[in-house]
Amino acid sequence: MAMPQLRDENFSNAVIVLVEHSSSGSMGLVVNSVTEMRLEDLGEQQDLHIAGIRQKQFLRFGGPVQRERGFILHNDGEDHDAVRVAEGLYLSVTVESLEHLLKHPTASLCFCLGYAGWGPGQLEKEIEEGSWLVGELTAASVLSEEPGRMWQASIKQLGIEPGMLVTTGGVH
Repeated sequence: MAMPQLRDENFSNAVIVLVEHSSSGSMGLVVNSVTEMRLEDLGEQQDLHIAGIRQKQFLRFGGPVQRERGFILHNDGEDHDAVRVAEGLYLSVTVESLEHLLKHPTASLCFCLGYAGWGPGQLEKEIEEGSWLVGELTAASVLSEEPGRMWQASIKQLGIEPGMLVTTGGVH
């Protein structure tokens, strides 16, 4: 979770699901920032049938890198293309996976455009500098929490009152 003093507009109050972290760098998806595009708009572009309440679901701004690329976080472990990210949370990146998920009314999904990336050691340095708080996210918080409330709820899950966070650099 981004700390309040993180001034980068791409990450203001961001909640990020870290998808990959290694010595060669890190990749994550911002899950609490919505775009103006809805799932029904994506369906029209990809010639996919999207029915019911999902039509009005907003796509998320996954990050500033490759904004035209789509990433699907979901709870369907049966998707053969899915990679497990956390307990009950999976990542898929293909149109076929999206079609599969759309056919299952019980599948919850969060469609992100773009991703956030960090070079080797960059994320660790930002965490040391106090730009990020690290915690465990649940599939339910990513897939069910209202995006506008996700940052505060995630901070509270760590036992921290969001209003008590210092918004300027502190002594480390």
